[in-house]
Amino acid sequence: YRRQRQMCIRDRRNEMSEKLSQQVANVKKNDFDMVGVVVRGNISKNTDTDSEWEEVITITEIMRVSDKPSEADIKFEESAKNN
Repeated sequence: YRRQRQMCIRDRRNEMSEKLSQQVANVKKNDFDMVGVVVRGNISKNTDTDSEWEEVITITEIMRVSDKPSEADIKFEESAKNN
């Protein structure tokens, strides 16, 4: 079955997560960009006591990485300050 979720990939880095990280970095224009991905993997209980994530995913296959960052839900514009 398929699950769609937002997750943190920084925990339990392996070869596949490093490969995904590089593919996403090539698409991102800045540190705040989010890039859609579809992966296959194994979900397991997180035993890392320093992490707040209940589950972690070990990526077994990278199926798709978006070719552009997702549209921002909120956009901020800087305005001139009046003194």
